[in-house]
Amino acid sequence: MLDAMVNLGRMLARGEGDENLLQSLIQPMPNVSGKEPYAVFVNLDTEACRLEFRTQECRESDREQIAQEWLWVGNAAGPNSPQWTATTNSLGYLLSQTLVNLYRMLPDNAALKVEVGDVLAQFAVDLGPQPGSEERYRYVLDVVQLGALPSEDWEELAASCRVESEGSIRGKSFVPNLEKAVMKAAQLTANRIPLWTFCINGQRVADHPDYRQLVLRDRVQGVFDEATQGVCSACGAEALVTPNFTRMKFKYYNTDKISFASGVDKKRFHRNLVLCQNCYQALLAAEAFVHGQMRTRVGHLRFYVIPEIFGAVEDVNVREWGNIVQRTVQSVLNFESVATLEDEMEQIREEFSNLGYAVNLLFHVWNNAELRLYNLVRDVPKARFDLLRRTFRRYGRVAVDLLGIPASESKYWVPDFRALYRLIPVTQTNRAQEYRRMLQLFDALLTGQAISYRTLMESFCRLIQIHRFGRYAATNVSAPRAGYELSQLTNDVLLANVILSMLQELGQLAGAPFKREGIDVERDTPLDGDAFLQEVGYRPAQEALFWLGAAIASVANAQRNNRLDSMPVLEKINYRGMNASDIIRLVGKVEEAFQQYKLFNWPKESNVLFRMHLAFAQVLETNPPRWKPEHRLTDEEAVFYILSGLAFRRRQFFGKRNKETLSTDEPSAALYTPNNDVQREEA
Repeated sequence: MLDAMVNLGRMLARGEGDENLLQSLIQPMPNVSGKEPYAVFVNLDTEACRLEFRTQECRESDREQIAQEWLWVGNAAGPNSPQWTATTNSLGYLLSQTLVNLYRMLPDNAALKVEVGDVLAQFAVDLGPQPGSEERYRYVLDVVQLGALPSEDWEELAASCRVESEGSIRGKSFVPNLEKAVMKAAQLTANRIPLWTFCINGQRVADHPDYRQLVLRDRVQGVFDEATQGVCSACGAEALVTPNFTRMKFKYYNTDKISFASGVDKKRFHRNLVLCQNCYQALLAAEAFVHGQMRTRVGHLRFYVIPEIFGAVEDVNVREWGNIVQRTVQSVLNFESVATLEDEMEQIREEFSNLGYAVNLLFHVWNNAELRLYNLVRDVPKARFDLLRRTFRRYGRVAVDLLGIPASESKYWVPDFRALYRLIPVTQTNRAQEYRRMLQLFDALLTGQAISYRTLMESFCRLIQIHRFGRYAATNVSAPRAGYELSQLTNDVLLANVILSMLQELGQLAGAPFKREGIDVERDTPLDGDAFLQEVGYRPAQEALFWLGAAIASVANAQRNNRLDSMPVLEKINYRGMNASDIIRLVGKVEEAFQQYKLFNWPKESNVLFRMHLAFAQVLETNPPRWKPEHRLTDEEAVFYILSGLAFRRRQFFGKRNKETLSTDEPSAALYTPNNDVQREEA
């Protein structure tokens, strides 16, 4: 990954001079949730003693230009780092620590230091000593003197944060409240403002040459003050090199555990990785670009897309090319809206048709402004993304054809990474181990490795229990609307079957008890049970359970039509698992219900029961009750396949293509009316 990042950075930082390097460090403007965003100039007029706020509209087309003009290079790294950048996404920084820290960091001979020092001497308020690392909150601008806040509001805020025993004001609590009060007085809306920049007497601090040199020194030059002669880990050149990566967002090697140090010596971590200044600058540029423009997500999981280009790159617009790579990856990870991008992507692809690339996907979370990296999927070629996109689209059509899905619902049934995210339950936390199973699955699908059928089935069975018992809290599984719990459960089970079929087609499903034969997955066979079984490749044991589930759906529908809203037959299923004895007892209860609701008088229902018995005769022994060795399934698998049949039969009842017409000599519709319930959700 380091080589890919450095090569990307070299392409981004082409040219010579400080300004070119500064521009390579520019980060995209932060996103905000409010409509009609605007950026804000915070101008301190020393002659008028006024703090003024002037807004600038932030249209989408202006965002990149404003970020460049205002020199937005991000805040100081780390949650506890002193903040000093004159352009920031926090007004609180500008009202408190920015000017103080900027003054301390500027060299003594800098003209800007004199200017900032005069501002602090005239307009800074000392809140009193602060504990430990909170000392950075000690000084704030006198917004009362500057006319930005009424004195009574200041006194009220100060009183709420005063530490009586010390006679000081607790800055860490005071500054956020002060920020809100100043914005309210100036009639500014926080969720519409992506950036603030500080000005003194109408001149942006970010434009001052002393400030721009400080940015370079902080991000690059200062890192090499203690550099030593050595060999660069990226380019192999002999030069001054540094092991100091504290300015980097990404963590390239472990520095917390002694076992990772060279010679198991904590003083020799520097031997793990060192960079020369050129490679260091390239890495900084690449990090800014990747963090700002090469991000995507699937549900709660966030990824950086790190491309590695193959081919001649002298005349390539790297940012435009990177946008195409990011969109290509996004179209696979998150299939939604990809159709609207196809024409645009195809036109731009023609410009880069001679370039090949591989992609690294870096899973991460942000925790208290600290980046934590959890998993790296290496070297996924462009051809793999193209294959997955075609396969996802193809099996989305298979689901629509087999299950009679209306066009309005078709997006849900595309078996892409979003679908896998919904079907693989994880506890939402910042701990990597909670996501390990899902990340391993994503890694395998992207790289073509085998995916364990057992692992998938464990996840699907856990999903069933979450839906059935309503255990949605702190998981990635979304709770459905009240009354739609059974709908969501059965839809997810059917989608899981589509994914199992797709993985067989890709040749990646390992250890699966399926037997698929040569079939045409594109044929139009809506709501045909045999076509569904053939598509997924059910064997006799799975088929028997499928038809048992279908029979349960018939009973549930009859109970619903007889005003039994709870559908008692569904309570006969043990959703935690069912062994052979449990299944035999369940078959008996279903047959009793068939008698009670006169379902034997209906040919289609009788056929379901007949198919069930025919399949069970091949796979079950009754004395004692057990699966025949060659057809053995786990108790959890049994529940999954029962619910698969239940879900499929239930969709048949709702499918308008399968409406049945009752003749006058057929049983009373009061006992069983297959299609009168089409408009009623839970059946």
